[in-house]
Amino acid sequence: MRSKKVLILSSTGGYGHIAASNTLIDLLGEEWEVKVTYPINDLRFWGAPNGEAFYNFLLSNNLIRLANACVRYVTPSLFRDSSIPRAQALVQDVLEKEKPDLLISVIPFINFPASEAARVTETPFLLVTTDNDLKNWVLKVDRMKHSNFKVTVGGNMPKSRKALEDQKIPPERIETIGLPLRPHFSKEYDIEQMREKHGIGGGRKVVLVMLGGMGNRATSSMLVRLPSCS
Repeated sequence: MRSKKVLILSSTGGYGHIAASNTLIDLLGEEWEVKVTYPINDLRFWGAPNGEAFYNFLLSNNLIRLANACVRYVTPSLFRDSSIPRAQALVQDVLEKEKPDLLISVIPFINFPASEAARVTETPFLLVTTDNDLKNWVLKVDRMKHSNFKVTVGGNMPKSRKALEDQKIPPERIETIGLPLRPHFSKEYDIEQMREKHGIGGGRKVVLVMLGGMGNRATSSMLVRLPSCS
């Protein structure tokens, strides 16, 4: 009997989506065969490659406001009706080739065409969101016709649920599961051993910083410039 197979739609923008994909791979363990694909990488707008490399450049150089403006105002305009058939064809081609038992998306923008590809191939669809602001995750999903899908949210926040319900996602299709964290994150560690391993001596205070994949360079530079805490 073959292992169950899952196809994950991920993205290289920001690298947070890659971290979410890796988390799902860890959680699915040996019971599932997992394949990760990056459909946005293969999309072309006016013949040009997608802007994920530019987005990562902005994040790594601490140009956060410009990056946010691009995501909020520029990118949604690229995913107009004309790009939906292309995005659906890209996902459907992989689904027909891999024949997974489940399609999971951990990325925004293309979830309506992805759901259509899953519907046509009769593949269950799961949208795992990794943000609280779901504006770009639910782009055009009010058109979804798939009868076998669910959407997960990290926390039971009214704003997140409203964004889904405004797009005609039934409440029973929404599950609050928390954000995907690698299993080793919740593992218990010996504090003294960890201090010794990382050269943290005496009574020095420790700050835990949650870093984005591309934003970590800017965050680390900022922390270096902060005055030491006594």
